[in-house]
Parts: sequence; C-alpha cells; structure tokens
Amino acid sequence: MSNPMNNPTTINLKNEHQGGTNFPRAILSVSREELDGVELIVKQGLSEEEVSLPQDLSGHLFVIAPVGTLDSPKTSDVDVVLPSADGWTPLFNGDGMVYRLDFDSGKAKLTNRLLKTPCYHADLATQQEKYQNLRFRNLGFGRVSLGDTGVLLGFRNQLNTAFVPLQFAGDAQRLLVTWDTGRPFEIEPRTLKLIAPVGWNCQWRPLIALPGDIPPFKQVVTSAHPCFDPNHGGELYTANVGKSLSTILWLSRSVFPKLKSILNFLKTLSNSFLFRLLEILFSLVIGLFQVGEKIFEWFSRDNFLYLLRWNGRDVGDLQQWKLVLDNGSPIKIQETLHQMGITEDYLVLADTSFKFDLEEVFPYSAISAVHDSEVLGLDLLDFTELPYTNIYIVPRADLKSDRQQVTVKKVRIPLAMAHYLVDYDNPDGKITLHTEHMCATDPSETLRSSDRSIFEAQDPQLTADLQQLAGTVAGAMDLSRLGCHVIDVASGQVESNYTSDPEYTWSTAFYAYREGMPTKKFEDIYWNSWGCWTDILSKHVYNLYQNYEQRTVPLAEVLELTRKGVPSSVCRLHIDRQDGSPQPELLDRYLFPQGYLGTSAQFIPQANSQGTTEGYLVCVVIHTDHLLSELKEVPRWSSNSEIWILDAANLAAGPLYRMSHPQLNFGFTLHTTWLASLGDSSSVRSYDVRQDYDWLLNRQSPAVREQMRELFEQEIYPHYESD
Repeated sequence: MSNPMNNPTTINLKNEHQGGTNFPRAILSVSREELDGVELIVKQGLSEEEVSLPQDLSGHLFVIAPVGTLDSPKTSDVDVVLPSADGWTPLFNGDGMVYRLDFDSGKAKLTNRLLKTPCYHADLATQQEKYQNLRFRNLGFGRVSLGDTGVLLGFRNQLNTAFVPLQFAGDAQRLLVTWDTGRPFEIEPRTLKLIAPVGWNCQWRPLIALPGDIPPFKQVVTSAHPCFDPNHGGELYTANVGKSLSTILWLSRSVFPKLKSILNFLKTLSNSFLFRLLEILFSLVIGLFQVGEKIFEWFSRDNFLYLLRWNGRDVGDLQQWKLVLDNGSPIKIQETLHQMGITEDYLVLADTSFKFDLEEVFPYSAISAVHDSEVLGLDLLDFTELPYTNIYIVPRADLKSDRQQVTVKKVRIPLAMAHYLVDYDNPDGKITLHTEHMCATDPSETLRSSDRSIFEAQDPQLTADLQQLAGTVAGAMDLSRLGCHVIDVASGQVESNYTSDPEYTWSTAFYAYREGMPTKKFEDIYWNSWGCWTDILSKHVYNLYQNYEQRTVPLAEVLELTRKGVPSSVCRLHIDRQDGSPQPELLDRYLFPQGYLGTSAQFIPQANSQGTTEGYLVCVVIHTDHLLSELKEVPRWSSNSEIWILDAANLAAGPLYRMSHPQLNFGFTLHTTWLASLGDSSSVRSYDVRQDYDWLLNRQSPAVREQMRELFEQEIYPHYESD
C-alpha cells in the first residue's frame, strides 16, 4: 500500500481543536437521521486531495452506537440531539443505531438505521398524552417506565453495543446485535431491520425479582459479546445473569470501607472518653452492618448464571444449563458478564470490570438543589472495580440435553479486564486468553455536572470544561496493560505475561483482528486506546483510585501525563510463541493527532489475502467542539466526524485515507464488525410477537392492563405483523 502522508496540501491539525489536550465536545452530539446509500467523500491521507479508495477494499463495515433517546434535547438541527444535556445521563444510554458502510469499486456508501425493538415503539407511543403515565425516563445507563406504584412497562432494550456474525450450516451470513441488559436480536444485514430475538420472553429470567407483577419489558442481563462456533452445525452461546439485592448493593465494597476510614479518622482525634465512646459506637455500627449483610445474603439466594445455546432456527429453540461451583453453590457475578469466549472444548465466561452501583442511577438532575453529590453522601454508594477477574470455565462435553446443571471451574486472573479474545485451540487442556486490562480505569464511571476537575486548583476553568462533558467516560488513573494468560484447566494454574507502552496504552478499550470463525491461534491483535485527556479526570475518580494497589505508573506521573495529554492510539500486538509460552509484544503503533479521538477500530482484510496484517484498520474519528456536522465553513465535509483508514501492516505511517460527509455526525460509537457480503434473509422462522408478550400483559395489574393492551395492539404489534 502506498502512503500519501507527504502530500504538501495538508490540514492544519493543531488548529482543528482549541486546546489539543481537551476531549472533543463533538462527542456530546449525535444525529438520529437515517441515511440511505450516501456516498462519502474520500481524501488522501491528511491532505485535502479527493481520491478513490483502492479496489482491494471491499465488503461491508458495521458500526453500532447509542444515539440518545426519543426525548433527548435537540439542537437547531432537529435530527441532532444532546443525549447527556441534563448533566447526568451517560452517553452509553441511548437507542442503538447501526451504520453500514459498503465498499465497492473505489467508493464507500453509508446506510444507517435505528434499531426499533418492541420497547422502542412503546417508548415512542408513550410520548403521546394518552399514554404519558406509562412513559419511559432515563435512569443511569438505562431507561425505565416507572409510576407511583413501581415499575410499569419495564426496561428498554436499547441494543446499542456490539455485533455477532453468525453462519449456521447451510445458511448465508447472519448478524446479531447485542446489549448487556437485553435479549440479543437478529437483524437483516441488507435492510438493517430487526428480525427476531434470541429466545422468548418466558425463557429469560429477570436480573432481580421485583415485588409485584413482571413488567412486559423485564430487565434481563446477558453478555454483550456472546460467542459463536460454526462447527457442529453452528452453535451460539450466551448467558442469563441474576443477582440478589445483596449482590447489587454490595455494601462490603461500597459503604464499609468508607465507614472504616471514618473510624480510623476518629481514632486520631483524641483520647478523651467522649471520643473513645464514639469510636466504640462506630465500631459496633460497622459490625452490625457486616453481620446484617451476611444474614441478608444467606436468605437472599437469588444469584444465578445460566448458559444458553441457540441453533439459529426457531426463536425459542434454546437449551439452558444452570452453572454452579464445585460445591454446588450458584455463581455470583459481582460486576458484569460483558464478554464470553469459546474454545474447542470449553466456554470461558468472565466477571468483567463494568460495574453497576446505585450511585450511577441516582437522579441528580431531578433534584435542582443538588450541585455536589457528596453533600448527600452519595459517594458512599460508589466503589472501585475489582482489582482481579474471576473466570468461569465450562466443559462443552458436559452440555448434554438431559442435564440441567453443570459444574464450572473457577480461576482468577490478577488484574481487572473488560475485553478479551480466546484461542480456539486448547492443547492439553490449556486455554489462552488475550486481554486488555484497563487498570484503575473505570468505564462505568461517567462524568456528571456536579463533578470537579482534579486540576481545579491549578486552573479553575478545567472544572467548567469537565462539567460541560457530562455523560462522557471519566479519565484513566493508571496505564492499561495487554496480557496473554495460559490457563491449565485441570490444575487451575494461570501463567501470565504482560506488555504496555506509557506513550500509547492508556484507556485501552477495543480490539480488532482478522476475523475468522474460529481463530485457532491469534497472531496479531490491534488494540485501540482512548488516551489521557486533561479535562475528563474528576476528583471523584481520583479519590476512588488514588490508592490502587497494582499501580505501574506513580500517581504524580499519572497527573503530569494527564495534564500534558496523551492522544488516542492504535497498536498492533504480536503474539510470539517461539519459546512455547505466548509472549505479547507491541510491534507497530500510531498516535492520533491531539484533539482527535480515534475509536471503534475494525480490521478489514485485503481482497484475496490471508495474512493477519494484510488489510486495513478502519477507525471512527471524532474531533472539534462543533455539535453540528453541517457548517458553511466546512463545505462537503463533516465538521466533527470522520472515518480514517490505515494500513494494518504499517500503522506508524498514519492514515491512508479519510472519509466524511456533511451529514455524518457520530456520537459515542462502540463496537464494529465486517462482512464480506450481505446474505439473503435469515432462515429463522417468523417472530410471533403476540406469543412473546400476551402472557405478560395478562399478568399486569387491572389498573393498567387494558391501557397496556391497547398500547400493544395499536402501537407495537402492527410493526411486526404487517410484513
């Protein structure tokens, strides 16, 4: 591939964003407009010269993103919304939008669609006055229909996180879209319309047993990254997670450490009788809390983890197994099951570092008097992510149709992780995991308008800058690490090797690789890091992670680097197996210009190639503070959103091409995938939406049952029965 970086007519990167270490505020806006085959303009490298794409760039790139909700505040462009304008709602909260970029004959055309689940149509209908008592409202990372008596319609399934390509025996290529807290749905790759969910409502258990009737849209927790094995005719594996109230509250990790800190402080104040008495009373309170939690947990045995297998033919053709530990006790997922992996003989499930805490769902925006959450002591409810990862290994040979329960092997990896890949080969019962460890970097911590900058004392303006970025993911508190872990299933022993780069691997978020089904042994993996930004590190996150025990970069140095800024990046990690044990090594890197957020990386193979680096790395790029993409000053181009194409074999050379269009207004894009071709319609049998929901409607309270039934009959069912 030729590199056009030396073209003399180049854009002035330094002037594209005021204050290059500041996070681009363009991330706060996103367009909900649906486009059809819009041809993108292609420019060579960092120049302004318009060119065609290479002929060996083909197929279809898919990107998914949350794009705000139906009642998100609008800009002067009615299609462009500001999802986090209330100062509280995370950018993760939003309806899923699928973007498909079709590469053909040197051109790229963009089509995108909102994912309109049954609950989306309910959300739309409840914007009307006649159904306003049932309307949905944002609550932290989700959206829920609440009334005076509790949950009404239930919880939105926003389907905004990831894809799973499928190809069952005799089938064309198919595609699932996923979210951590909702059933996966299949979409038609050509039209991008929803086809059907995986499993009926009655086959999925809710996260927690709520008092009263199960709402029509119950909250189910699963994995955003189910795994598919094309062998054995094709098998999709996913999971269903349940938690007790004790597990959700997790007082031993949230409240207790803070109470102990107060107790230790009291011990330093005085030796007087009064302070000694206060110390004793406080110790008793902590002890009672601890005993109470253990008793509560004993009687509240609602934790569960079910493994589900789907054959892709019927909506409800699911097999399920309850997973238990070797002592027969249920598995307690303390954080999330964001990712799953599969090998020839095992399934690998991880308790991943995307935590949930009640502090995240407290409605700050509804209480106008609250300007600082600490005034109410709400930080008592927050806690750090676990500093390790529990892995649960399921022998596939035990997944027999006459069994209801399967015992798993539990092992522990000594760092937190959110994303990982697994070699399909498992020689001698040894599993190899390739992981990112966002150490002291918490993707569930998003900025709020009450937060304050850690650099406020040096520059008070930075607090105002940080508060304007409410909804964005908070900054890193340590360097991310990339790992290779070999797990001996029989012994439970783990051999770990790590690498990192203080100039590149900060907030390492996404992976990309040459996708094959399955990958027997990974050779090259591309890791996409968000970097360090001066204006997104809050005092709240600093206080949470300042005492992180597995720190590699001293705290003072973290602050210094963050103050200077570390750009986002992409790196190629090569797995060296010459000495037997897989050794990760970084061989190629690219830093995006300051002020440019490069994210959502995807590998696209060159046509007729085989190598793991023979292809292109495509990234979404957000830049500037412009909330609207269409500006007169930037003709025929987006003022804030681009797609960059790099040579996967030579990242350091920078972008080969940039693509954009005035209507391209990305928000916080997440995962991606690539398909070589768009297959015919799914072979799954038709989706009977009435069968899925009627039984739930019949169980609703008489006070709202008829209104809900009218809503479903008039506003939801027709969308699935008209085709």
